[in-house]
Amino acid sequence: MSKKSNRSGGLGSVLGKVRSFLSETWSDLRQGMKTNRFRRGSTAAMITALAICIAVLLNIVAIALTEKFTFFSPDLTKNHIYSLSDVTVDLLENLDVRVEIDILASEANCEYVSVSDDPYGHIPMATELIRRYEQYSDNIRVEFIDLNTDPWFLDLIPDYRDAVGDYSIVVRSEYRTRVTSFYEMLPSLSGSVETESSGIDLASSLTECVLSSLIKTVSMEVNPSVAYIDALMGGSEVDNLLNALEINGYDILYSADFAFGYDPIPQEADMVIIAAPQYDVTAAGLDQLSDFLNNGGNYGKTVLILTSPYMQDMPNLSTLTEEWGIVLTRNVVHEGDPASVVPTQSDDMFYSTYYSAEYIDSDITNEYAPVAGAVELQVPRDSFGGFAVNTILSSSAQGYSVNPQGERSQPGYHSIMAQSTFHAQSEDGQSLRSDLIVAPVALCADEFFSSKAYSNFDLMMRICNERCGITDETLNISAVSLTAVDFSIESGEVAALTVIFGYVVPIALAVLGLAVYLRRRRL
Repeated sequence: MSKKSNRSGGLGSVLGKVRSFLSETWSDLRQGMKTNRFRRGSTAAMITALAICIAVLLNIVAIALTEKFTFFSPDLTKNHIYSLSDVTVDLLENLDVRVEIDILASEANCEYVSVSDDPYGHIPMATELIRRYEQYSDNIRVEFIDLNTDPWFLDLIPDYRDAVGDYSIVVRSEYRTRVTSFYEMLPSLSGSVETESSGIDLASSLTECVLSSLIKTVSMEVNPSVAYIDALMGGSEVDNLLNALEINGYDILYSADFAFGYDPIPQEADMVIIAAPQYDVTAAGLDQLSDFLNNGGNYGKTVLILTSPYMQDMPNLSTLTEEWGIVLTRNVVHEGDPASVVPTQSDDMFYSTYYSAEYIDSDITNEYAPVAGAVELQVPRDSFGGFAVNTILSSSAQGYSVNPQGERSQPGYHSIMAQSTFHAQSEDGQSLRSDLIVAPVALCADEFFSSKAYSNFDLMMRICNERCGITDETLNISAVSLTAVDFSIESGEVAALTVIFGYVVPIALAVLGLAVYLRRRRL
């Protein structure tokens, strides 16, 4: 009993000492908390913690703002290579379909790319531009997908599983999916020219052109379709038109896709294009074109024939056009009015004269539509049988034509572009129409079609859009120069940044520090 009593007494003594120590410590702490020294220390600690919290919060907000708003992430490059065109901005602001842009690479691998993967340093620049698409629409999402860690993504695109790889870009919506890559955004290089930055010059980048095109393509509920009869060996100028159509969401079918002359022209095609053919259509091909325009009595189709002075006689093709009231000739139209001739050029390269037609308005007539080597068309004045035939473009009243024998016609308006329309009604009284349009292939020549100083692009795209039922704005996006020397901030911008980060921010921090110091002194 005595040992147990001793142990109990010892434990009680220890606990008493502990209680006494804690009581004294708490009393001392309470007394210390009442001193100025403690208050100053607490104030400093709270200010430090608050400053850290504010810094972290500002960093988070700054990142969010720069990702979401262009105002907080200005493009300071000399040629504004990180700025989207007004055409793309309009497309994004009017986008009403959710579009996912998936870059198949990690974000780090897009910012720091090996020379072997990107010898021209294009991928980081293109990545920065792609990020900016999110700033203009809540319906755009850009995400980086590393297939090494996220192989499940391939299950979302089963049709493209074998077509994608590192640095592929997947653009998808509820309607469809399209795939491209960073490497398809480099149309040309300027060789091995070195700049002051020791970087290889990139002649141009099609990043915006390619990406905006795919966004438009996947966001359209139904894509228009054009069948190009390339089996007849057409002129290369038509490639400019076909590229523009593809950029604007058109599906392009080629002769091999449907064996023109053997199989019917696909029903999904809204328009057939024949461009400066070297060979005439066969009798079977002629029947296919006629059946296409008739469309089983439903009409709603268009055939666009682009002419060239190098075309030989085309009896079968001429049969089709003449049935629709337009006669092809081999006469080349010249311009007799010097003011209408393209400067420094011969008089067969001239600014065409617009006629009143459904495609011509002030937006078109504000600019010239030059042509070269345009073939004369003979058309009736108003109508031909059940067809309404109208001239769209011609020479001026002083124009003339020259036949293959070199004989010159009398001066007058000479038609070079015309449209013949067949109107009908469905059983329920709905208006129906099919159209045959003949135009010079020179309208699509690169020096005319690609220049925003002329209306060739707008005219041809308006015709295709209206005949294929497209009413939204046409994309016309030029390639952007990405030379290394373009990455220079102008002197005014340097001065502004120097003032902000070299003077304003440090002075503000100094003032804040001084205020805290004086406050502590008073305490």
